[in-house]
Amino acid sequence: MKYDCSEKDISFPPWYDPVSERIILTPSAFAQEHLLYVQETGRLKLIEARHKTSRNKLPSYLLVSVISGAGTLEYEGQIYPLSAGQGFFIDCRKPHRYYSSISEPWELRWVHFNGENAEQYYLIFKSRSGPVIRLLHKNATDRLLSELTLINRRQSLDTELQNSSILTQLLTLLLVRDIGGVSDIMKEIRLYIREHYMEKITLDVLADKFLISKYHLSREFKKCFGETVVQYITALRASHAKHLLRFTQMGMNDISEACGYCDQNYFTRRFSKTEGCTPSEYRKLWHGK
Repeated sequence: MKYDCSEKDISFPPWYDPVSERIILTPSAFAQEHLLYVQETGRLKLIEARHKTSRNKLPSYLLVSVISGAGTLEYEGQIYPLSAGQGFFIDCRKPHRYYSSISEPWELRWVHFNGENAEQYYLIFKSRSGPVIRLLHKNATDRLLSELTLINRRQSLDTELQNSSILTQLLTLLLVRDIGGVSDIMKEIRLYIREHYMEKITLDVLADKFLISKYHLSREFKKCFGETVVQYITALRASHAKHLLRFTQMGMNDISEACGYCDQNYFTRRFSKTEGCTPSEYRKLWHGK
């Protein structure tokens, strides 16, 4: 990784507090191909509210934490007020603009990043909420953003690996931030599936039991947990099947029934699609010689 700015950025205008810092980075070929990588990170603190940023078609994802003050984000045709304790996560290829409040000059920590699975993280995040969020793990988020600035200022042979690890931690915090906001009925449905996945479960069965539209159920389950009801049931059944394949001598027909499948061929097809091998091949691979 090439480090393009070794000192505090002299390009900051005079209405920026001297503590402001920007580090611009060029990732190595390895990082671009295999890792989440940092493009720019830093801290911005205003003395006067004269900060405005407007971009479009920038191949980058931006995560911002508002430390203090207030401001505004304009993104995908919507206007979002921002205040301390909030943050935003956006795809910078889309038109966007953000700027500080005149009466409350803001302080931000941020990271521009891209790389392996960056888009997938963003799409999962977007499916759950809008770009602006209340940072429930704010202390941890700000600590990790500060750590990014620190390790990239110092540089070492493993800085890119550390960057990728910290970015993964940051994105994980964003994705688990709102688990407390999952409705009670969605939690009950998920628990019911965990306890009854070996039985015949369909959207119609769940809708009747929980007195909810199956279309609403399907949409909300995916929004809350990042996967469909069918995907969740399939994963639970696959895990149970793998346990039986490894630690019992049960035949394939008995295993398929124990996992909630009434047809062994269908069980084999579902297992093969999930694991990339048939149940028999899986058993042989894990048993070894």
